[in-house]
Amino acid sequence: MLLIDGVKYLGYAPKDEDDLENMVQEHAKDIFGSDCLYFDLKHKLKGNSVAAIPDGYAITFNPDQWWIVEVELSIHPVYEHIQNQVGRFIAALPNPNTRPEVTNALWREINADKIMLAKLQNSKGNEIYKWLSDLVNQQPQLAIIIDKNAQGLDDAIAALKIQPTIVEFATYTRENVGIDVHAHGFEPLWRPKTNNLKIPLQNKTSEGAPLGPDLSKEITLDKNPRRVTINNLLEAGLLTPNQKIFQVYRGIKYEGLILPDGMIKLQHDESIHKSLSSAAEHIIKPGQIHNDKWHGRNGWTWWKTVDSKGNEVLLNELWKS
Repeated sequence: MLLIDGVKYLGYAPKDEDDLENMVQEHAKDIFGSDCLYFDLKHKLKGNSVAAIPDGYAITFNPDQWWIVEVELSIHPVYEHIQNQVGRFIAALPNPNTRPEVTNALWREINADKIMLAKLQNSKGNEIYKWLSDLVNQQPQLAIIIDKNAQGLDDAIAALKIQPTIVEFATYTRENVGIDVHAHGFEPLWRPKTNNLKIPLQNKTSEGAPLGPDLSKEITLDKNPRRVTINNLLEAGLLTPNQKIFQVYRGIKYEGLILPDGMIKLQHDESIHKSLSSAAEHIIKPGQIHNDKWHGRNGWTWWKTVDSKGNEVLLNELWKS
């Protein structure tokens, strides 16, 4: 539930995948950035023995990247449907015909939109087809846009050769009104330039002794804790490489280490996880997550550590300090 100025907004489940696709298309520039090009294009990616149709494509700038977009519902089976679908996108890319066909499909869309074409010519010059071909020959980015993060999705995509970015695109409707008055909650794939918290970094203790590498700069963290990453806190000196995190679950104390690259290593089985939530879900076995009311929770508010003052704190308290 969202509470906005005393007004309740309740969670909304899309009627079907088309319902969610329409929302994503409407808010593509909010998701990918205001200068993005979004193509509601169902162009089939064909490999030697596999084929699959993405829900859309996108091009983003600074740096120039192209995206394969898959819109999914959390009710879909994670391995049988979502991982399988995205895996077929990846398997189709080595086919020598795949990228030229994608280039031609996108070029037809661009060439049919004179305003889009003129903007590209203004920024990229007149050889737009060559620019597009060169772009599509680069490694694509994959985006899975889903109404809510499905249980086990992080682990399912970890085995893929190209790691997708998951965008949890939640929808809320005003109580007693319905979809006519609604709000969305999601983490965009671009970083806002405003509403940030700037943390001045110091490189010396109060006695003047150096703390380590030169940190005499500012790092910008978004006020929304879901936009702060482990790497942000490592850079800010709020976490240190190999710092221990822990939590007691069903009478057992579980511990993990923050690795220098921002990954989390659990000590009881030495498994590696790319997010705090994924590491926590690995401990709270899949069959128990619902019973333990895990759904909708955040690893930042589950794991604890010891701060510089020796106090036990939740991880999300570090970026607020």
